Amino acid sequence: MAGWILISTGVVPVSTRTLSIAGLDGDSDMFYRLTMQIYNDWGSAASYSLEPNGLRSVLFDTLYLKATPVSLTSGLVSALMYWLGYVNIYGYGLIDVVLSAKKGTPRISHSTTANTLPETYLCTGTWNDVTTNITSLQIEGSNQNAIGAGTYWMLTKPS
Repeated sequence: MAGWILISTGVVPVSTRTLSIAGLDGDSDMFYRLTMQIYNDWGSAASYSLEPNGLRSVLFDTLYLKATPVSLTSGLVSALMYWLGYVNIYGYGLIDVVLSAKKGTPRISHSTTANTLPETYLCTGTWNDVTTNITSLQIEGSNQNAIGAGTYWMLTKPS
């Protein structure tokens, strides 16, 4: 049975807005899976995005479904990154995202973000660039210190 093997892992030492993971080769690896227990160390709710190669020049579309104990909503976010969801003020969230990485194929992502409000975001995204090899991933928070010290991340690929 196929599984996932570890590429890299880490703990964020100092609160920041951006986390970068380099040294990837999407053409060889085909898929990536990023799992994070994220701590929002900012004085308000923060949203999070994933930017392959740190690119913010190509359009991404993310369809989301948000579930709370009392409501269910959905929408479309067209932006310059894959949108992943929100984590509340000084709160924790769990992000799990799978991304197709091989160039020449449709770039599709699927993510789940859960937080302590409780809210859950289910997102699917597409990236219209099929010619660029993915060599790094950048996770960005909407606010300074949105990726708090102690945030744990793990990047894997299929075995």
